[in-house]
Formats: sequence, structure tokens, C-alpha cells
Amino acid sequence: MSTPSASAIHPSEVWATVNGMANGFLAMLPLLVAGLIVFLIFWAIASGVRRAVEVFAAKRSEYPSAGVAFGRLAYIGLMLLGALVAATVGFPSVTPAKLFSALGIGGVAIGFAFKDIFQNLLAGILLLIRHPFRTGDEITTGGGFTGTVESIETRATFIRTYDGRRVIVPNSVIYTETVTVITAYDLLRSEYDVGIGYGDDVTTAKGIALEAMKGVEGVLADPAPDVLLWELAGSSKNIRIRWWTRPKRAGVLQVRDRVLQAVAEALSSAGIDLPFPTTQILFHDQTEASDGDRRRQREGWPAGADVPEPRHLNAVTIARLILKLPSSIGLTIMGAVASLLVVSLDRLLPGSRFGEQVVGFVAGIDFHTTLMDGMLSFLLFAGALHVKWDDMRRGRWPIIALSTVGVVLSTAVIGLGFQLIAGWLGLVVPLIWCLVFGALISPTDPVAVMGILGRAEVSPTLKATVAGESLFNDGVGVVVFAILLEAALGTEPLSLGHAGALFLREAGGGVLLGVVAGWISYRAMRSIDEYNVEVMISLAVVMGGYALASKLHISGPVAMAVAGLIIGNKGVAHAMSDLTRDYLLKFWALIDDILNAVLFLLIGLEAITIPWDPRLIALGVAAIPLVLVARGIAVVAPLVVLRPILSLGRLAPLTLIWGGLRGGISIALALGLPDGPARSIALAATYIVVLFSVIVQGGSVERVLNHVRSKLAQPN
Repeated sequence: MSTPSASAIHPSEVWATVNGMANGFLAMLPLLVAGLIVFLIFWAIASGVRRAVEVFAAKRSEYPSAGVAFGRLAYIGLMLLGALVAATVGFPSVTPAKLFSALGIGGVAIGFAFKDIFQNLLAGILLLIRHPFRTGDEITTGGGFTGTVESIETRATFIRTYDGRRVIVPNSVIYTETVTVITAYDLLRSEYDVGIGYGDDVTTAKGIALEAMKGVEGVLADPAPDVLLWELAGSSKNIRIRWWTRPKRAGVLQVRDRVLQAVAEALSSAGIDLPFPTTQILFHDQTEASDGDRRRQREGWPAGADVPEPRHLNAVTIARLILKLPSSIGLTIMGAVASLLVVSLDRLLPGSRFGEQVVGFVAGIDFHTTLMDGMLSFLLFAGALHVKWDDMRRGRWPIIALSTVGVVLSTAVIGLGFQLIAGWLGLVVPLIWCLVFGALISPTDPVAVMGILGRAEVSPTLKATVAGESLFNDGVGVVVFAILLEAALGTEPLSLGHAGALFLREAGGGVLLGVVAGWISYRAMRSIDEYNVEVMISLAVVMGGYALASKLHISGPVAMAVAGLIIGNKGVAHAMSDLTRDYLLKFWALIDDILNAVLFLLIGLEAITIPWDPRLIALGVAAIPLVLVARGIAVVAPLVVLRPILSLGRLAPLTLIWGGLRGGISIALALGLPDGPARSIALAATYIVVLFSVIVQGGSVERVLNHVRSKLAQPN
């Protein structure tokens, strides 16, 4: 037989507890009833005081709402006092000291929680006491709201605007900001500026305007209207007419209408000119003989002896001519000229080692790592942000064909032709290294293409096709370059299976990573609305995504291009506010401009590292037409095949060939080649081709396209 647990609760104990609670309640019941009676007495007193205050304020105060507000405050105060007294009566253990202590702690918490409400309440009381304006006054608040005051309550002031809207302004705003009371006084002055011709007499015009105003209904005779000469403007002499009316807006507007009509009719009837703004254009002779000679100009400068000499071509004029070039071309020219000056300095001063020091400095810059592992990710992402997906989708088949088949075709043509030309010049270059050169020079540079072609007038679809191809063919070109370089170094055999597997891993993996990174960043941007955080997210995508692509041995350029397309289209359209969109696009435009400037300046400076062998220079010059021919084959062949699917227009081949610029990516790949004879040959040819592409093609693409467009527009 088991014994009961020591912790078991006996029913008698439960009953005793309940019985004790009941007895305690019955003992306190008289006190609770007394407390309730006290509370009811205070309620009756508070209601009576409230009604008395409202009646008294209605008879004595100019504000009908003041009595309601003060009566409500008295009622609330008496009810709180009644609750405290009733609590002390009903619960003897609750002393007044404990109540006030609790009220002190609770008052602080309530004060913080309802700070704005109490602030508006206090401001409303002060407005009702000091009454800076009345119900029915017309006021203008600091927030720019103008209208008639409907009522002033303890929390807010109600204003009816002139266009029929009700504006509720918190009293704290009314009390702390500037308020203009339009109807504070019985009179209101209005004014208007009237322009008369410079050939008209001011005194006569002032007298006519003054008499016209005096005859207008609603213009007060005391104070009398007046007219002042106010301004000698560019096209007229302005007189200011001023008159006084009653301050109500309806009357002010009606009188203003009658005054302006009367003054305009009176001045016109008197033959006073009311001119409109005019601009005077002064022409002068700009022939070579008289340009700048003010004695021989027809208009614009006074003749005389002390005049400046005619202008001549000087350094400032040359600088202006250079600055008219696109920034990328100008910076490349500056870098190349600086390189030539450094090289020439050592030849002119045999004892100088300045050129050697500069060469050492530039050679110490790891251009390949700087571009491929740093700048390229930012540049591709920034460029892809501005490519419209709808336009690019219409040209998707040419983009795919040109960035894959076109790169392979161009690599093969350039490789074979380069070996043939090198043989003619007495240079022995293995075919595999010629193909490596073809792979590194075949991709068009998206930075150069979008920087130059953005100014050309071509269709949006064609422009998106050129931009999309340049975004993706460099990633494909890097993959082809890596495959051929492994074969040239003997680390991997050149087989179709190995090349295909590497291509799928690099390009396909890059597309997949770009989609994932772009989608994650899109979801993150859509969940928040903080422009600084969203800009940081885009930075994290570029830096983290490119680093991850390097670790996974997939194409970082392709990944950044895809991520930029997603954020620049879907993200900009659906995940950003107008403020965020503006900040993000301007931030990446600034990054793009800064890195472009550094990139093209470095391209020009890299001329110092090129070995100055006449055969290498000749080979580089001969490579220019070879690259253009290869580009033509790589463009025309896919477009002819795709013509039944999509025609990009008659300008498309020329735009893609002449506008397909080579840039920093090709130089970075050439600088990344291992030391050896083939490196010097490839580097010299690459630099010459890129220099021609950026300066000649980039500087003339707009003019060439406009010229061909005008030719195509002619009937014959």
C-alpha cells in the first residue's frame, strides 16, 4: 500500500484558501462601495465644472473652442483626482505617498510615450490663451499651407485651403514655425510690376496708371494708391503699381483683376508700349583676316584704337581641340605622348636615367592583375547596368553568335594570318602562339565600345547588340585564350573535348553565378528602402561575386555582366525607389568614369614597356588590317546566317566592324603572357592594334556612321 506524497495538496487546504479570500473580499466590500461612491461624486463634480467652464468661456472668450478645451482639461483633472481619492478609500493599504510615488515613476514613462501628444496639447492651450489668430482668419503656415482657420483644438488647428481642402496642422508645428496672418489687420496692400518701353515717358505712364487705379471699385482712397519707377530691366522700364484693399482673399483677387485690366487698357489707349522680353544678337565678321579685330567687325564691339590683337592658335586653343575628343581617346593619347617623351628624353640626353626609372616604375605595375582581378569586374558591372534588356533580347541571337562563333572565327583567321605576316618579316612564331595572339585580340572591349558608341546615332536594338556582344565576347575570349595558352605551354593537350569542357565550365558557370548573385541582390534590395545600403549591396555583388568566380575557376567577367543586367533592369524597375535608383546609377557612373580614366591612361603609358624593334613595329602595323578583316568575317558570316531570323539593318555590319574596339582587356592578356620571344611579339602587336582601335576607330566611328547613313538615305 503506497503512502501519499508529501507534496500532495489536500482538498481542505484549497477550500480554506478560497474561504479566506471570500471572507477578505466581504470584509473589504464596504470600503470598495465607499470608494465607488467617492468616485461617482467626483464624476458629478467634474461634469458640472466642465459644463460651467464651457458656458463661461462661451460668454467671455472670442474662441468657441476655448471653452470646450478648458472644460475638457478640468474634467480630466478632476476625474484623475477622484480616482486617486477613491483608491485610497477603497484600499486602505494604498497610502497617498505610495500613490504619488507610483504616479511619479509612471508619469515619466507616460511623458516619454506621449511626448508629441502632450507637446501638441500644451501648444494648443497656449494658442487658445494668447490667440495670435482667430477662427475665420486667413493664414499661411511655415509649411506653405494658406487658407481660412476653421477651428483651433487642443491637438491641432484645422485650415480650409482656397482650393477646398482641409489641412490638419499639429499645434506644435503652428506654435514653433512662422505663421503669416493675412487678415490680422483691416487693410492689405497689393502690388504688380508693369513694363513700359524705353521710348515711353515714365511720368506720363505713372500718371495714367494712377488714374486708372483710382477709378477701380474696391481700391481704397485712403491709403491712396501709388506708382513707382522700380527697375530698368533688359527689355523694359518697370513701374510698380500699389493699391490697398480689404484683406479677404476673394475681394483681393477680384480687385486685382479689375486693377490690372484697367491699367493695361489705359496704357494701351494712351499709346504706351507694353513690351515682351527680347534678345538682341550682334553679328561680327569672322573671316581669317578680321577675326578678333574689333575695328573691322560690323557689330558688337565699339571701334577705336585700344582694341585687342586678332586671336592666333595657342596652347589654350590646342587644349580645347584636344578636350573635344572623347575622354577615353584623349587619355590614351596623353599617355602615349607621355611615353614617347620619356623615351625621347633619354635619347636626347644620353646621361639621363629618367626614362629608365619611369620604365621600371610602369613595368612594376601589374597591369594584368590590376585589370583582370580588379578593375574589370567594376567596369563590366557598371556597363551592364545601362544596357536595356528589352533591346538586348531582340538582338539575343546575334549576340550569342558573335560572342561565341565570331570569337572562334576571328581567332583562327588572325592566328593564320599573323603567322604568315611574321614569316614574311623574318620572325619565327609557332602557330599555337599566333592563335594565342588571335584569342587575346579578338574580343572587343566593352569599356571602349560603350564609351565611344554611346554617342553614335544607331537604333536601340543595334546599340544593345553591340554592347551585349562586347560584354560577353570578352568572357568567351578569355576562356579561348586560357585554352590555347595551356596548349602553347604544354600543360594541357589541345583537344576538342577538353576545350569544350573548359568552355562550359568557365562560361556556363559564369552565367549561373551571375544569375544567382543578381537574383539574391535583387531580393535584398526589394526588401529594404535605404539607398546607402542598396549601393553597398551592389558593391558586395561585384567584389564578392568576382572573388568567388576566381575561387571556383569560372568566368568572372561573364558573371558580372549577367549580374549587372539583372540589377540594371529588374532591380532598377522593381526593387528601388526613385531616390535609390538615382543614387545607385550616379554612383556606378562615377566609378565607371574614374576607372575608365585610369585604364586608358595606363594603356597609353604601357608604350614604354614595348620593345622598339622595327620588325615588331612593322608586324604590329600589318596586324591592323588583318584584325579588321578577321572582324569582318566574324561579323558578316553570323549575320548572313541569322538574316532570316533578325535583320539589324544595313548599318549593322559597319557598326559592328568599325565600332568593335579593342582596349584594356587585350593588353592585360598580352601582359599576362609568360616571358619569352612570343611575349614581346604579341605585346608589341597588341599595343599597336589597340592604339589604332581606340584613337582612329574610336575617334571616327561617329563620323563614319553619319557619312554612310547619309549615303544610304540618298535615292540613288
